[in-house]
Formats: sequence, C-alpha cells, structure tokens
Amino acid sequence: MPVISIQSGAVTGRFPPRALGLITEWLALHQEELLANWERARAREPLIPIAPLA
Repeated sequence: MPVISIQSGAVTGRFPPRALGLITEWLALHQEELLANWERARAREPLIPIAPLA
C-alpha cells in the first residue's frame, strides 16, 4: 500500500503519475489542516472536512 507522509511529502510505494501529482498538490494546499485532523484522529475527536481540489 502506497503511503505519503503529511509532514515531509515523502512517498513510499507507487502511485500513477497523475494521481501522485494531484495528491501532492492537495497536500501542499492543505498540509496544516491534514496535520490538525491527524491529531484530532489520534485524540478520537471528530475530523474537520477538508476541501477537495477545485
């Protein structure tokens, strides 16, 4: 299973090139929100929706 680190953007595994481009673009736009949701998930709190790419 491919994995992308929220903090560094490091990719483990393989994604199709187009998918990887979209994912990394979305990560760059929403990194702080993703990190906040990760902490909320670890605390078993409800997650806040994050907007998709437009």
